[in-house]
Amino acid sequence: MQTEIFNSFFFQYGRYLQYDLIHSLEQKTRLGRNVDLLITFRKQFDIIITSDLSKEDAECLKKAIKRAVDDYIGDHKNECLNINLASVCHSSFNYGALFKEDFKEIFTSFRTSCGDFKIIDAIEHEENSQEFAKDKDGRSVLIQALLEFNNALSHIFTSVYHGNDDLGNINKAKNHLYRGTLDNYKMFIRLSIKSVKRKNPKLFEEFKDIRMQELLHLGKDVQGKVINNEYLHKQYKELYNKSLPYLDKKSNSQTLA
Repeated sequence: MQTEIFNSFFFQYGRYLQYDLIHSLEQKTRLGRNVDLLITFRKQFDIIITSDLSKEDAECLKKAIKRAVDDYIGDHKNECLNINLASVCHSSFNYGALFKEDFKEIFTSFRTSCGDFKIIDAIEHEENSQEFAKDKDGRSVLIQALLEFNNALSHIFTSVYHGNDDLGNINKAKNHLYRGTLDNYKMFIRLSIKSVKRKNPKLFEEFKDIRMQELLHLGKDVQGKVINNEYLHKQYKELYNKSLPYLDKKSNSQTLA
């Protein structure tokens, strides 16, 4: 049933791609980089990867994704590419690649970073709101990280479409999830650096060291960057954790986990 669930998910994602690929540069249209739909895809992919879905749950998920894509397309049914999505419905792609330890690790890091990013709703910061979106619960989402997730799904979709990973798209998908993880933590640091620097100069020095080592590792495969004997994205996660006590909180707000 797992293959059927994934094939159904990527069939609907393919329907979205048919429109997104020709409208993604139209920033002021609902068909160009539709953030709400991408958040839905992220949530649904998370459920498929992390849950043991029953037949009934899988059917509900299938209907929810189809409804979201139908709403996205609306009256624009003729404004799309003609991707042969039948090959996705009947794809024999081995989805076991998405459950290997290395993929699970980076996807877990990505989904954790998305949850961690929501802390910005509780802190004082001055930033261009165009870089953020809100999910259905009104919590902040970093658009760049969301687009990295979209890029990751596009690579996986290509493997599903061809029925194999001969082009190495699963590893490329991992790279995008890795970048999305870094984007979330780097934006958090960008928004909180003033208060951290003021309240804990030693922690700011740690940040400077990470940035220095990151520069010296430019050109190395993004998944293989090790700083101070630990992977780069884990270094940023640790810096995030250490920064939490030194944030300038908004008045009358609570830190939401």
